Amino acid sequence: MPLAAPAYALLGYIIIVAKFFAALPFATLTLPAFNALWLALAYALLFVGYAYIKKSDGGAVNGTATL
Repeated sequence: MPLAAPAYALLGYIIIVAKFFAALPFATLTLPAFNALWLALAYALLFVGYAYIKKSDGGAVNGTATL
């Protein structure tokens, strides 16, 4: 438990800073509802990008490809 007090203090600081910035004017932004079609397109784009990268580096794992 030697790390409990510093962790508690740092987390308390983070909460205080977050509350301060949340209280500033125009700190909130309201967005319209997110359409499920856009979500599907975003995931498809991520999948295609991942597949492209894996194909271009020969399927290397964890950056083990040679240059």
